[in-house]
Amino acid sequence: MCSCLGSVLSTKLEAYIMRNATKILICVLFLGASAEAYCQTWQFTGSLSSKKRTGVLTTLPNQTAIYVGGADPSGSPLTTCELYNPATGSWSLAASMAIPRERHTCTLLPDGRLVVIAGNTSPIYDVSSPTASIEIYDYVTNTWSSGEALSVARQNHTATLLLDGTILVVGGYTGSGTTASAEIYDPSTGTCKTVAPMILSRHDHSATLLNDGRVLVIGGRSGGSGSDYFTESEIYDPSTNTWTVVGNMAQARIKGSLITFSDGTVLASGGRNTPNTSAPGSEVFLSPFTSWTSTSAMFQPVTWQTSTLLPNDRFLVTGGIIDANWTSSFSAVTTPTCEWYDKPNLRWFYAPSMNQERSYHAACYMHQTVSETLPTDFVLVASGLIADNQFTETAEILNVTDDAILQYKAMPQNMAGVNDPKTSGTATILYLSPDRPELELSLTAAQEVTIDIFSTVGTPIANIDAGTVDAGLSYIPLQSNIRTPGTYFARMNIAGQNRVLKFTVLN
Repeated sequence: MCSCLGSVLSTKLEAYIMRNATKILICVLFLGASAEAYCQTWQFTGSLSSKKRTGVLTTLPNQTAIYVGGADPSGSPLTTCELYNPATGSWSLAASMAIPRERHTCTLLPDGRLVVIAGNTSPIYDVSSPTASIEIYDYVTNTWSSGEALSVARQNHTATLLLDGTILVVGGYTGSGTTASAEIYDPSTGTCKTVAPMILSRHDHSATLLNDGRVLVIGGRSGGSGSDYFTESEIYDPSTNTWTVVGNMAQARIKGSLITFSDGTVLASGGRNTPNTSAPGSEVFLSPFTSWTSTSAMFQPVTWQTSTLLPNDRFLVTGGIIDANWTSSFSAVTTPTCEWYDKPNLRWFYAPSMNQERSYHAACYMHQTVSETLPTDFVLVASGLIADNQFTETAEILNVTDDAILQYKAMPQNMAGVNDPKTSGTATILYLSPDRPELELSLTAAQEVTIDIFSTVGTPIANIDAGTVDAGLSYIPLQSNIRTPGTYFARMNIAGQNRVLKFTVLN
């Protein structure tokens, strides 16, 4: 006899089952707090050597990842770097940088070296002391070397790898104000050169490389928390050394997520739009890059989230600070929620929530073939703010293989959205009959009903248009191809509102 959690079986139905033990048996699970149990979840892995935040995680060519710099719980920037090895699921100390830094950038070169640029060196949050230094990490020899310093010391800047292998460094905070300055670092010569400045001075902005080789810069702000927050966007063309103003975003964003997909579409999401709120909605930018267009909105606007581009044009956002609880940089409520934007579907989906709330953390995508106990493709998150002025050294991984992503797409929140019929009636149980399974539906008034059946990985199985279903008890036949043993999801649309049921078919 089936014992699915949450099943409601009447005495009559139980008696029927006992008399017909060889018949198809279908049990229902109303999905609530434990809705994610059927799919992959975040798993803790080895922890960093100490609690920290605002470091940067980068995947290296040898299937390891390096966590660079950041700050300790007291706010002191770190020289410490740590390597994550998926073969052992643990961290080890790498060679340290010469200069402690946080709010820096890390750019992976095509040859596998890692270029770390600028950042804050001060332990006092409101008295920053940015550096102009550049250090380069060689993972083969586990050594650091120095590049020529920038002409302008900065933090909260952006660094974008250009098509020719050089790095464009833009904007940032100098310790006394924002800057519009831009420089290009050439790893082949180890030298920097000043290029045309942005039109707008900004820091805490976002940048992305466009498919045509130009660089899009968006958002940011003019100073501290009470300064102007920008909607303005501009594009740098390295072939002409010029900046061009393009369309403004609908929302101002600082520390927003910005990514270019394979077809050239740009997505902007997340980040703060005022000192106390996160920017609602998401926007896309399409060639010829003259105007932004709204797209599916994130479920939970967040600030100080991480953003990770996955294979097949999927984009994962993890954690962050919930704007409704924002009071100060490290005195805020963080969230464990994760969601991902699926470019082919042009919408956001929930992913499983992390085991730990976190923001100011680091994340990277990894593909590995050295461990049979870990997924071949996963996202690694580490460190961060987990509560009011509390930090962590923990790390977690999430399976992001294609099979896992399909399971996340079929999560009940994604199937049902935010709708849940409260007054139009409910589906109570699946009724058993000798010839065919039926859905028992109880409505308080006549309603239009449709039912979509999906596999546990989101594959459509059947669509049932029941038409107008009368008030009271009704029985809707399920199609014969749903008799195949297995677990399924039924998404019922009742008067425009959705409810998801999980059921199992057994021989």
